[in-house]
Amino acid sequence: MVHFASMKTLRRSMAIAVLAAGLPCLPGPADAGMLEQILAAKKPGSGRDYDARTLAPEALRACLVDAWEYDTAAAAMVKEKARLEVERDSLVALSEQLGANRDAILSPAENKRHNDRVTQFQARHKAFGVAVEAANAQAAATTTRGQAVQKACQGRNYLGADARDLAATLPPGLQEALAGK
Repeated sequence: MVHFASMKTLRRSMAIAVLAAGLPCLPGPADAGMLEQILAAKKPGSGRDYDARTLAPEALRACLVDAWEYDTAAAAMVKEKARLEVERDSLVALSEQLGANRDAILSPAENKRHNDRVTQFQARHKAFGVAVEAANAQAAATTTRGQAVQKACQGRNYLGADARDLAATLPPGLQEALAGK
């Protein structure tokens, strides 16, 4: 018979914190994305005078691309977190079901079916742990990237003429995101 230490240990292991690293830089639902925040800092006027707070064209391009990539990664992480939470809930329910059935199984056929389900559960649980570790690593990298973009770009202005001049040099997805702005 396939055996795991105890249902209590199993339930404790199921309490894996999904995305424990968290995403402190992620904008909340009511907040604008990082790209939107940067675009909101357009400097009034039409001159080309650059002070310490005004991004030069190449710095603006880097900020726009980095913010767009961050927003894209952050959106993907939110989806992945939701997917992992669904899988975690499914595994917890299966764990409880397997624990409830463990003592009630009497016939050899039922024992075999239960053992097969436990083996499948253990494989899913292991894959879930690997997915959570990968998501945590991605969340940490996304957070670090977001902090770097905030440090380099937020609180700085840009010239509208520079943004128009750079539009054709931006990645296609970013060009589409900027088209309506």
